[in-house]
Amino acid sequence: MSIFRLKGTITAIGAGTMTEGGTKHDWIEITPDGGRVYGVTRVWVGANAARGVCPGVRGEFFLDRVFVLGAPTRIWKQLYGIRIDGGQAVYDRTSLRAAAIALHIKLGVIFLVVGIGALWLTFAALQLTKAAITIGARRRAFLGGQGSAGKVREREAVRI
Repeated sequence: MSIFRLKGTITAIGAGTMTEGGTKHDWIEITPDGGRVYGVTRVWVGANAARGVCPGVRGEFFLDRVFVLGAPTRIWKQLYGIRIDGGQAVYDRTSLRAAAIALHIKLGVIFLVVGIGALWLTFAALQLTKAAITIGARRRAFLGGQGSAGKVREREAVRI
């Protein structure tokens, strides 16, 4: 599955570019207690989750891997949820996957005139199928479905 989580501390953040709905970071470094460093490249962070992305923040970070056909860098990771140690949680409803599907449909319709639009439309259909099968998987992972992250704690502030 393309949804995963990392538990640790943000130790470094690469250059970021502001976009319409959030920030694109070149990379984010997350270090768990064991000392191993995870470098997550090409990370898109929505406006809600952005307030929890700064060096020194410790907690659980929930990511979704999205493939964007036709983009210069094709695989992006969306940081859609953060459960900060100390009782705060942020869940971003904005879906980079939905934006990618819309882009693929738009490119497919535009390039249908040239004859290569079927590639984008086929890929959009496959992504829609995957999205329908895994609908709610991000939210379940964040809220603790199937034993992944634990339920939202009683005294935990949640921003959605």
